[in-house]
Amino acid sequence: MAGWNYTLDATNITGLTFPFTVNTAPETPGYYYASQFGFTGATAIGYIGLQPRTADQYSVVFSSFVYGTEVVDSERCRLGADGSYGASCSRLYPIKKGQRYLFEVRRGSDDVNVWYGFVKEEGSTTETQIGAWRLPAGSGLLRSVQSGWIEYYKSVDTCYTPEVSQITVSPPYVTATGKQGSFYYPHEYGRCTGKVNYQYGWVGNDLRTTVGRRMITTDAYSSALFDGELSPDSFITIGVYDSQNKELEKHTVKVGKDYVSKWTWPAYSAAIFNSNLKKVKLGMLDINTGEINVKPGSSFENQIYKNKLDNLKVITTIEDMWVNNDPFGDELYTGDLASGSSVMITVKDQAGQMLEDYTVMVPDSMTGRWRWSEYTGYEFNNALKKIKIGVKDANNDITIMPWTSWQNKIWKKSQEHLTVKAEIFTASENPWVNHDLFGDKLAADLPSGSKVTIKVKSSLGNLLEEHTVELPDGHLDRYKWPPFAANEFNQIFKQIVIGEKEGDNTINVIAGSQYRNLIWKKERANLTVEVSID
Repeated sequence: MAGWNYTLDATNITGLTFPFTVNTAPETPGYYYASQFGFTGATAIGYIGLQPRTADQYSVVFSSFVYGTEVVDSERCRLGADGSYGASCSRLYPIKKGQRYLFEVRRGSDDVNVWYGFVKEEGSTTETQIGAWRLPAGSGLLRSVQSGWIEYYKSVDTCYTPEVSQITVSPPYVTATGKQGSFYYPHEYGRCTGKVNYQYGWVGNDLRTTVGRRMITTDAYSSALFDGELSPDSFITIGVYDSQNKELEKHTVKVGKDYVSKWTWPAYSAAIFNSNLKKVKLGMLDINTGEINVKPGSSFENQIYKNKLDNLKVITTIEDMWVNNDPFGDELYTGDLASGSSVMITVKDQAGQMLEDYTVMVPDSMTGRWRWSEYTGYEFNNALKKIKIGVKDANNDITIMPWTSWQNKIWKKSQEHLTVKAEIFTASENPWVNHDLFGDKLAADLPSGSKVTIKVKSSLGNLLEEHTVELPDGHLDRYKWPPFAANEFNQIFKQIVIGEKEGDNTINVIAGSQYRNLIWKKERANLTVEVSID
């Protein structure tokens, strides 16, 4: 499956230590991680290593393939190794993932032909004997060059290895002196080369090797996420986060009306996500090859797969194009509005920054419970760009419904994450204040062909209204043009009124006055009014 070679610049070696760290492994038998070692007087070799058995129990193994090997530790060893000559020793031993363990091959002190295998947790003084066997006389000492490997010994018909495994091996060292060797030639081998998701990397001098299936599915998609037809122009968003909840990547797919069927949207969106996301893959897993491909026409087989080793968190959401969760109509106020009421809507972004605002003065004829949301809805729809008011149909079209107190809702686009606030003010809560830039504050008698232009801007400087009145020759003197223009402007402006405010708060144009006709605007609207004469 996968292997590496090692070399040491040493001779007369009577003991070698091989450090192993298991990063990820299945909790069932199948994998074998080992280092080989050779003898200067023999052609055959030995193994020392470990095999997963359960989540934390491993079989540690110490084997010789040298013809004529004799068993010394009869409690843990037997003759024969992997169906060949030699002897093999094993025992169960607790292994913790991420912890380095030291596997040592050591020559006996009383008999130079006896070799022992030991294992211990790095930093511990307690070692555990795996086994012992005796080689034929003349087998010599340990060689300075050999190899190590990962194998999957279960029968696999197709080369698709269903479990991921990752280990880190540190260069072996001479036990007596601590002199460390080095690795070279990390590689794949065997009939499944190129088919086991082999990957290696260096961590300093250590070699990290990964093999086997790394893609797992634990995150809802297809019918497990939503079992049904989506609304037209729905948004599906997949966000990928690391173990510290840091966003690694995110993408949103808009599903048009032609792809909203429960049999269509999973495959349609999966293909787009696969083109834009690198950390996950969507589709159906082929258990024979390990490949993940989008399955057309399926409501449940397309799933999200992620790398088991990356410890990723995947969050998937489906949102309609338009959402409503901001009070309006009866949800805002149930009943008739008071005379002189006004309704204000402010729209802010996710950071709380104002995007747009608008105030509608409600005429007395439209203050009834069944009319005010209809009237103001039309006005807001004409003035605001970020929201719509009305009733949403199956095609996502939003239109005002007349004569209703509750059906007209505020709709905003789900992907914009807006904060929308509607408020109702009585006349006293939102009084008229004057902007006294009119009448003789601007000019005296005007020449023929004069025009008066008024611009009304929002608190953000956005132009809300602009109108121009041409003054006829008979209304050019300082006492006539202000009331004439005021009457004309009052018929077309919605945000301001020109005239004199009476004791009952009504505003009326004063005929023949050059200074009593003032521009009035609602206090809470925070408008800017500009007047110019051309």
